[in-house]
This record gives sequence, structure tokens and C-alpha cells, in this order.
Amino acid sequence: MGEHALNFWLPSVLKETGLSIGVVGLLLMPPYIVGVVAMIAVASSSDRRAERKWHMIGATACSGLVLIIMQVIGVSNNVFLTCFLALGIGVFYGRFGPFWTLPSKVLLPAVLG
Repeated sequence: MGEHALNFWLPSVLKETGLSIGVVGLLLMPPYIVGVVAMIAVASSSDRRAERKWHMIGATACSGLVLIIMQVIGVSNNVFLTCFLALGIGVFYGRFGPFWTLPSKVLLPAVLG
């Protein structure tokens, strides 16, 4: 649910800070760039260790922790807001590599087709 809320509302949150739509577009790039890097890093670590579940749980927990810290310290500067959101969203996307390997580990071959 948090993923969809961030994807859907992040542009609106940034726009409400008084930024132009062009600047909002530029500020929306870093979370997804960090996400690509995190996805590759978490997936390669997961492959090296042959462990999926805790990599996925760890990335999700780290993402939540970053977003909680952001809320607690009350980030109001657009640069810091973008950095925290980039880190939180990026680490969250890091979990998708291990996540999509789990069905083949837990489901029977007949279910997988």
C-alpha cells in the first residue's frame, strides 16, 4: 500500500511545495535511479548467499525506517525531502529481485504450470 501511495502521491507532494512542474519532474528521477541500483545490489547479494526471504524483508524494513525517520525529523527542505524519498523508495524497489524468485521456491511445480 505504501508503494502505491508514494507512486501516486509523490508528484502532488512535491508540487505542493511550490515547485514548477519541470522541477518536480527532475526531482522524481532520483528515487527510481536509486531503485535500479538497489534492485541490482540486493538481487546480486541474494544470489550470492542463495537467500531470498531475509533480503526482501530487510529491504522493506530499511525503506520503512527511512520514511519513519523522515517523518520524525520533519524534513521540509526540498533537497532533503528528495534525498530521503529517493533512499526510501529506492531501497523499497530493491526488494523486487528476491521477491519474484520466491514463488518458484514455495509453490508446487504443478501450480507454476
